[in-house]
Amino acid sequence: MNRGKAVASCAGLLSLLATCSGLWWFRTDLAEFYLSWQRSRIVRKLLQPKERKSAWREVVNWQRYSTSDPRYTIRLSPDEKISDVIICPQPRGEPLLAVFFDSCLPAPNNECHFELVRTDGTLIPDPQGGNMTGRPLRDINGDLIFDRVEVRTIELTEEISKHGNRSLVSILHVIPIKETQESLLMVAYRPMQLIWKLIVSEASIGYDIVFENRVNGSVSAVYHWSKGKDEYDGPSGAVNEAFFRLQSGDIKSHLKSLEEFARFEKDDDGHLLRFKNN
Repeated sequence: MNRGKAVASCAGLLSLLATCSGLWWFRTDLAEFYLSWQRSRIVRKLLQPKERKSAWREVVNWQRYSTSDPRYTIRLSPDEKISDVIICPQPRGEPLLAVFFDSCLPAPNNECHFELVRTDGTLIPDPQGGNMTGRPLRDINGDLIFDRVEVRTIELTEEISKHGNRSLVSILHVIPIKETQESLLMVAYRPMQLIWKLIVSEASIGYDIVFENRVNGSVSAVYHWSKGKDEYDGPSGAVNEAFFRLQSGDIKSHLKSLEEFARFEKDDDGHLLRFKNN
């Protein structure tokens, strides 16, 4: 009988300990939930023009990042003012906020500094390292996600740079405003030969990216979004042509092919003549 009471007492004690442990974990989860709610409440104040300055100060002071890369660190700048905050819908979950500042590049770029932030105050870096883009943000391919359409012009190796403007290569990116921000399209082209435009698509939803000859306006390439394949359809081009398509990724991973692309000589009409340094 005593043994039975002892077993029952032990079981009761274990049950009590389990209950206490559960309450402790619940208390911890509840505290985290409350902090998350508080952060979300402050982040949403970014949408209120009169409160966004103090809200941004709090967000930056939290120093919450989606990456452990030490190169991405945000500090408050007394010279920058928030010019706009745009709600960016996501495929799942809460939207991201794009916080735009008044520090912009001069025309024709007209790109401004921006930062992406989750509703819990986590800051998301630009994988291209620029954190500069133009406005307005638009849904280019009809997937209900805003996209950045922008150009980066780079000067390559010293060996090539002695040829002046002929060493410059422009790269067009279509980058969705999502957590990963992986490019949907990357096209390298010769800015002295081609220009690009966004034209309302007749073949698909959204816009087509069209490259035209800078001199006579003839169409060199058209890229349109294929909803079935979930990617852009369009020509590959080649390093000995006026453009060529790159696989998504960091620009540094394409330096070899970009250098080869830049070495082709051109005459005044943009015709390729020969390979440099042969």
